[in-house]
Amino acid sequence: MDDFEFPEMPHVYLPAVNADEGLTRWEFLPGALDEFQNLEGIDEDAFLEMQQLLLRWGERGAREDDVALVEPSGRRVLNEILNPPWLGELKGWGTGGNGEDRHFRLYFLDISSRPGEPAHQMLVSLCKEKRIFDNTRQGVRKTNEAQDRDILLAMRLGKQWCQKNRVTFRPWPPK
Repeated sequence: MDDFEFPEMPHVYLPAVNADEGLTRWEFLPGALDEFQNLEGIDEDAFLEMQQLLLRWGERGAREDDVALVEPSGRRVLNEILNPPWLGELKGWGTGGNGEDRHFRLYFLDISSRPGEPAHQMLVSLCKEKRIFDNTRQGVRKTNEAQDRDILLAMRLGKQWCQKNRVTFRPWPPK
């Protein structure tokens, strides 16, 4: 790992040094990129919404009060992973064929810049549909359990990539 000092706030809140960087600040794991690109064919509105957020956050930085980033995702799984990373969550909404709401999530880590590639500061580790069951107590529990599995997978995939590529990630809890 490198000796990168993280800024006080995660990179996603900070404007790009060069506004033309936009999407280049985001690094995608191959599987996450495939899932994100597939989203365009599944729900174009959700895809475009998420793409615009990626671009806007990459250029200008997210607002501190952005609901998706009020606090990192994954509080319920912290005891299931050693040295958990800070995990951001970008949300997109769409509508299914029967008019039902569909929820999509893009999970990302705050990473140090890669040597020679200073633009890459957010690592997208997973893009998934958040499965919404019904509003019963059992349905809410199943929804939460499924999302917890996704969050834990996003953390593990991101940590593995960082270790393999010798890149530092922002730890949980944020400093």
